[in-house]
Amino acid sequence: MPAPVFALMALLAAPQSPLPSSVQAPVTPHAASSPVPLKPQPFTLGVKGGILGTVSVQAKQVETKAIVERLKAELKIPIEASPVVAQHKVDLALKDAATTTLFFALAPVVFADLELSPGDEPRWTAIHLIGYNEKGPPPAIKQTGFLLFAGTPVEDSSISPEEAEAQASAEVAKALGTEPKDDKPVLVVVVGPDGQVSLKSRKQPLIAILNEVAIKSKVPIELRGSVDMTPIDIDIRDVPLRDLGVAIGRPEVRLMVRRNLATGEESVQGILAGDAQPKNSGLK
Repeated sequence: MPAPVFALMALLAAPQSPLPSSVQAPVTPHAASSPVPLKPQPFTLGVKGGILGTVSVQAKQVETKAIVERLKAELKIPIEASPVVAQHKVDLALKDAATTTLFFALAPVVFADLELSPGDEPRWTAIHLIGYNEKGPPPAIKQTGFLLFAGTPVEDSSISPEEAEAQASAEVAKALGTEPKDDKPVLVVVVGPDGQVSLKSRKQPLIAILNEVAIKSKVPIELRGSVDMTPIDIDIRDVPLRDLGVAIGRPEVRLMVRRNLATGEESVQGILAGDAQPKNSGLK
């Protein structure tokens, strides 16, 4: 047999040396042992008639925050859930139930922020879902300061706060019971311990009246848009602050209240002055 053939056979018969470590065949890695995150559970939700209508829900072990997000889109109203409530998982089977029934199925404490306007139904502006012993929601209107009008008296620092309050109360009581004899502008506002408002104004712009009421009531006032500055005369007695807009009878005067939907208790969050907001239905 020719020599080249022997050389080829010897080469094929020789043992093959292992591949260098740098060119070893790749090893398929094992699948990760960590658990696969669970997908959010699906649920169904339908709303009829808006905030005062009905709702149907089918959900099993669904986080409240997922239902809240869907509700916000359906009702077009801000709905805030506290951290504890948002992470809670619920099982729900509601059919044509009142929307407020769903709120209480999601949280034990429910607050509604309502804008009260003369001659209109309250306008729902926000819903707050709170757990037991949790901190309540922030104020609906933040205090940014009061307006200062020409002629606003400066407090006398030489007398005590108690003396100043007693002196002011006496002067105010006298002013409320006395008809002005001249044609000068008058603005007197009294807020009693129960929150009821009495006021007398002569030739005062509406915003000046509302600003004085806000100061005496210790609530914020928020100016939205424009306010008619025509001087007006108003004389009202012992009106609950929440009903101030109705007593004055001007559409640009509105009150923001926060209502506990379980107890019906309300707290005035502030006075809104200026252009009215779009209407929508609400609680009576």
